[in-house]
This record gives sequence, C-alpha cells and structure tokens, in this order.
Amino acid sequence: MTCSRIAAVSVALAATLTAASVSVVDGKAVIDTGTCSSLVVRVKGADGGLLGDCQVQGGKLSFTPRFPFRPGVAYEAVVAGTVLPFELAKPKTEPARVVAVYPSSDRIPDNQLKFYIQFSAPMSRGEAYKHIRLMNDRGEEEQGAFLQIDQELWNRETTRVTLLFDPGRVKRGVKPNRDDGPPLRVGEKYTFIVDSGWLDSNGNPVGADFRKQFTVVESDRTGIDTAKWSIAPPKAGTRDPLLIRFGEPLDRAMLESAIQVSGVEGDIAPRANETEWTFTPRAPWTAGAHTIEADTMLEDLAGNKIGREFDIDIKDQRERQLDRIWKKIPFRID
Repeated sequence: MTCSRIAAVSVALAATLTAASVSVVDGKAVIDTGTCSSLVVRVKGADGGLLGDCQVQGGKLSFTPRFPFRPGVAYEAVVAGTVLPFELAKPKTEPARVVAVYPSSDRIPDNQLKFYIQFSAPMSRGEAYKHIRLMNDRGEEEQGAFLQIDQELWNRETTRVTLLFDPGRVKRGVKPNRDDGPPLRVGEKYTFIVDSGWLDSNGNPVGADFRKQFTVVESDRTGIDTAKWSIAPPKAGTRDPLLIRFGEPLDRAMLESAIQVSGVEGDIAPRANETEWTFTPRAPWTAGAHTIEADTMLEDLAGNKIGREFDIDIKDQRERQLDRIWKKIPFRID
C-alpha cells in the first residue's frame, strides 16, 4: 500500500472515530466502530480502564463492565486514541438513606465482630470503606478497626452491607491481637459515621451523615445457651406472635433466617435491640406440640455460636464439631 493510500485510510478512520458515539443499552456500552483490542473504557480522567468483556456485535463494539455503570458518573470510551465521552442519566428517584446500623444497642462488647449498615434502597458497590469512620471520644479516627476486603459483603438486593472488625485483633492469642490489641477498648465511647457522600445505585448521595454512638463493655466469650431462652407461646386458634427472649442481643441478619418454627409458615421480626424474636403465623395456631428449630451457626454480637464460643483455644478446635445442624426446642400451644 502506498503512503498516500495509508494516509487516506488513516484520515478516513479518524473521521469515522470522530463521528462515533457511545450509547448504553441493557447495561452495555455500545460503540459505533473500532476494535476490541484498541478499546479502553474508563471513568473520566482515570488512569486505568474498567474490567469487563468486549465483543463485536453487528459491526459495533459491545462492552459489558464487570460492575454496572453508575448513573451520574462520567465515563470515556477510548478507541485507538480517540476519546468518546458518555454518561448514564440519573433516574428521578428518592435517594437511599441509612435506615439503621446494627447492632441497635448502644452498649456493645469489646470483641464485637461485625456491623451491618441497612439502607432504604440499593447502593453502589466498591464505596464502603471510603464513606465510613470510627471516631473515639477524643475526636480521633480509629485506623484499621475494620477489615478491608476487595469483595464487599452485600446482600442480594445491595441494601445491606456487612463490615467486619478485624478478626485477628478480636481473637485472643493471635499476633494482631497481641501486637495491636482489640479494635474497641472497654469503657470508651465511640461514634460510627456513615458520611453523606456515599452514592446509591442511581448515583444519588445518601444526604445527611448517619451517626451511631455506643459505649464498649466487657467481652462476651460464652457460647449461646438456648436453655436460657424464654419462650412465650400464643393461644391456639389465634395468629398472635410467638415470642422468644434471648437474654442477650444476637446477630441481626442471622435472626432473619436462623430460627424457624417447624412446619409453620409465617413472618419473622427481631426486636428490642435484637434481644427478642417474634414469629407471626400466616394461619391460626393449632393446639398441641410444636418445635422451634435454631441453626447452630446462629451468632451473638461477638461471633459466639450455639454451644460454641468464637474465641476457643486453638488446641480444642479438632475436638469441636462444626457441622451445621438445627437444634430443636419443643413448646406447646393450648
């Protein structure tokens, strides 16, 4: 090919790219022209490209990001050096807000294992650690209290995220605990802050900061004992709730699925700072014997399970059976 022919092709390609545009269809960025090998899709101004999959479909490039494009964020498709800007418009919706931070109690043990943040609507992923702070009563941020992991722990609806206190600092006898001590100190007061800049799945900030204040109390290093649970049965022929009082707060998320009534369908509602659990049947109770089933993986605030403490001695682990079983607790309805 002659130099003039090459120049003509280059000019034509440049003109094609200049006229090209990007549209977002079903979560994919569709570019009018180019090759996958020459394509980079990135947040506007970012050095690196987004992870994803590129395919040629109908003479166009189709790029599917590993994580969905976020409304309101400016992106760029770079094809052979030509920058094509695009943005997913924000739908007109109410912004998400922080509904609660669990545990609800304002007194938690110094070996607290996790926090849950519950939102009113789906949130964006990959933002959690940028928008949370743990402040002590001297106004200082506690660095390294939470374990930062690449894959954030969201529920399926992306309305609840789990934050883990560093287990190495919580568990006694391991090096991080010996070197740095527990993340929380007995007798001190803290404020956990979720800041207003966190974006929901539609690109809207959550608005005002959310603050949870709490005081740290002595460690809880005792397994859950179901024999200490208080059960208040309802009357037969009613749809009144069954009530269980645990005598201590238990893990809020696990209470939604780790306790059930055998053979009965109904609705679950943890309450009283997660120290109580109610079950309302969808049909009236029948008189006679019934059974509560509790998953032995159910945890309290410090990660202690039914019949097993979180902080067991390493030497005892081989002798402990960690099989997931359901503990049966009988009760009667009259």
